[in-house]
Amino acid sequence: MKQLIQKLGPLVLSGAAIVSNLRKGLMESRPQGIESRLDAMENALEIQATLNESTDVQMKLIHALMEKTHKRLQLVIIALIATGTVAALALAMVLMK
Repeated sequence: MKQLIQKLGPLVLSGAAIVSNLRKGLMESRPQGIESRLDAMENALEIQATLNESTDVQMKLIHALMEKTHKRLQLVIIALIATGTVAALALAMVLMK
């Protein structure tokens, strides 16, 4: 049962509720020593869920900033191409005279 909880814990985002339900079932058949372990596991899963949520928010922010930077870089590239074209035309006009 312990190995099953360890394998499924990271897969479930809100695993604290599942651990709470498992605790109710295990308390009936296990000694009192397991309660502290289940409390620790429940707390760890709650912390992991909070970290996952904050990481998701940070990733969305980074993605938005990257999109904005991408658009700015596209504008800079277009400006550089236009400047290069104008410079090449000016050089061609000077050489033709």
